[in-house]
Amino acid sequence: MREGYFATAATDALGGLLSEIVDDTSSRFSLSWYDTARVLSLWSRRPHGLSGRLRDAAAGALTAGQNTDGSWGYPHAAVTYRLASTMAVVAALSELGLTAPAARGLEFLARHVDQFAPERQPDTVAVELIQPDLLESLVAGGAAALAPALNQQRAWLVRLHELRRRAVAGEKLPLPIWHSLEVLGPAAIGLPELSSGAMTCSPAATAALLAWSPEPPAEAVAFLTAEASRYGGGWPPVAPVQFFEGAWVVGAMAQGEAPIEPGLAARVREWLASSLRPEGAIPGHGLPPDADDTARVLYALRHLGATPDVSLLDRYRQEDRYTTFSVERTASISTNAHVLRTVRGDEQRSAAARAYLLSTQNEDGFWSDKWHASPYYATSASVLALAGDPAAEGRVRRAAAWLADSQRPDGSWGVWHGTYEETAYAVRALLVAGTPETDDVLRRGAAHLAEGVRAGLPAEGRAPLWHGKELYEPWRIASGYIFSAVHACARAGLLDTSADQYEYSRHR
Repeated sequence: MREGYFATAATDALGGLLSEIVDDTSSRFSLSWYDTARVLSLWSRRPHGLSGRLRDAAAGALTAGQNTDGSWGYPHAAVTYRLASTMAVVAALSELGLTAPAARGLEFLARHVDQFAPERQPDTVAVELIQPDLLESLVAGGAAALAPALNQQRAWLVRLHELRRRAVAGEKLPLPIWHSLEVLGPAAIGLPELSSGAMTCSPAATAALLAWSPEPPAEAVAFLTAEASRYGGGWPPVAPVQFFEGAWVVGAMAQGEAPIEPGLAARVREWLASSLRPEGAIPGHGLPPDADDTARVLYALRHLGATPDVSLLDRYRQEDRYTTFSVERTASISTNAHVLRTVRGDEQRSAAARAYLLSTQNEDGFWSDKWHASPYYATSASVLALAGDPAAEGRVRRAAAWLADSQRPDGSWGVWHGTYEETAYAVRALLVAGTPETDDVLRRGAAHLAEGVRAGLPAEGRAPLWHGKELYEPWRIASGYIFSAVHACARAGLLDTSADQYEYSRHR
């Protein structure tokens, strides 16, 4: 079959992404309103800590990023996704005397007090610590309208106070807790060592270290200054986590059967192997190993020609599932899907992950997950893990039917609106499911992806969908999935192979 120019274009783009990831000293994510506000607030508390240039740039980015309804965060997402980011920005701008945008933000929060109930919150990172911390601070500062919201989160607030007490007492807290160091206040002492200048790869946690340490580490100042320069005034949700980026992109390439140039494959293989520790793979220097990154790194290394030790996943195996890490609040479907994909053929290791996926499928046919706002991410990961398993054939067909039924008229998929990333997930899952009745659906999805590639993946076809402390977009990973899906579509004969289309795509 003539694969055509789109396959070549996708291969070129993916090779460029991988080279960029390996050579870069940081990551490429969307700007974080939450982290920008926290860094601005915390770093400004130190005499001569935050330069006037960085302060003005960050404040300008925040004021320019306010939504028309007064909130900060992705405007198409549910209100609950915008609570933490809006509270953080309101607090930061109020401290700087920028009262007008802060007041509009506070009005937004006051209009949605009913949305603060814990059971309504999306499963974002440390939501049970971040929201009560910000609410307590704002109410203490005079935002009486938010007192009912704080009352709704009283149980969370008690847990936060207990965590602070343990930190003050010198108790050793689990390393993932330090990723949200900003909620501990002056209790942020006796910390783990910095890595690459960052505290657990978090700008907000690093700023907390600067705010409360007697002698602010110069390397932390250098890290925050460099990231602000990269993002033009502001900070990302997490950095640097190149192993996370690299493993996910290689995994997407493997799923899309996109080739990797041998020299680059050798470089990436050696580089990814350096992420392995006795406890598994780290997503970036300063963060602890976890099952999700371990599974993806092992899968990527195997695709790159290595023979990795899958026993590294054993420490995360429970009777009924794999946990992502030791202090996990809720289980992850995508982690179990990634583990199953990695250990397929090893019945002893795959049984728990398979059983968990089979037990968590929604009756409509999809899966949802703690690490992503879109069910297309978890559904695609689960289908890719279960496809070819006779015991899961019915589940895969149900997922394929749901995917076909939820396609948008323009050929895209999306939880809030059509995005190239979510379309890539849906197309890849349908290709693997192999149901003939979805052929027309696949062709429309492939055409939508091809048009997006020709247009340079414009912003209106993208969205922050990943769960950090707020929603974010890991640009390289999302692009890796998109180009890998385009490559898979080209191999399947779903795309026009004319040279003029390829040249237009390649040289935009």
